[in-house]
Amino acid sequence: MSRPTPRWRVLGLALATTTLLTLGAKAPDRLHLVILYPGGPSVEGEGAKLIEQFSTTLAEMTGLSSASLKGVYFNQLEPAEKYLATHRDAYIMGSLGFYLSRRAQLDLIPLARLMLSSAVEDRYFLMVRKGRYSSLDQLKGKSVTGSVLADDPRFLSRLVFEGKLDVNDHFTLKPTSRPLSAVRKVSRDKVDAVLLNNMQHSSLKALPVADELEVLHRSPGLPPLGLMMVDTPKTRMHKETVVKAVSAMCDTEKGKPICTSFGFAGFAPLRPDDLATVVATYDKQ
Repeated sequence: MSRPTPRWRVLGLALATTTLLTLGAKAPDRLHLVILYPGGPSVEGEGAKLIEQFSTTLAEMTGLSSASLKGVYFNQLEPAEKYLATHRDAYIMGSLGFYLSRRAQLDLIPLARLMLSSAVEDRYFLMVRKGRYSSLDQLKGKSVTGSVLADDPRFLSRLVFEGKLDVNDHFTLKPTSRPLSAVRKVSRDKVDAVLLNNMQHSSLKALPVADELEVLHRSPGLPPLGLMMVDTPKTRMHKETVVKAVSAMCDTEKGKPICTSFGFAGFAPLRPDDLATVVATYDKQ
């Protein structure tokens, strides 16, 4: 019998599989929905049904036609930035790290936070083989893997590791799009540590390999930013409609099972002031 795919893997594949809203014929007045998952999987077929259901439900709730909203997926930062440079009327499903590092450059406005199924806040966990290391200092120059390493290095250094180290200087980074494989490599002594986000860490508990690993560093709780927009007249025009639809979707009969399958409980509106503390920590000289 094949082992069921972990929920966080299904989420990543689902986001990678297709666009969030159905593409229509080319329209002159088009909005863009950019799904950005640094370190995520490339386009694959798994999860297509779930994302199609999500897309259809959200499209119905916004009232936007398929011809007026185009969705695209990126698993790397550079091509996403190039796309947004020429398609500025965009809403973005992306990470807190992306917002902090590109908010001034792209005129980003946070709109909604993810409501995680397993926690109120997001956290990051640096996992090592049990008994192998007892401090971050002992990992100096050692190999660290994980899909979240594709995120902004300053965000990882300042927020995830609380300014205790610079990830590029302290570790030998080995980003991967396969977190489960990365966990197994740590258990087999092929790499020294793996960095997981909250969803990945929660999924790890159900695996036999979990008993072989322990947490060496746990980040503070961080707001799980889920939706933001590039500030333009067109995105401002539709902002309330989009935020209202996203916030209500997981409470609907059609939307709730989809969100549960993705591993989050819903979205909640977010104001720029809600991120003031993490912005100050990120910007601190």
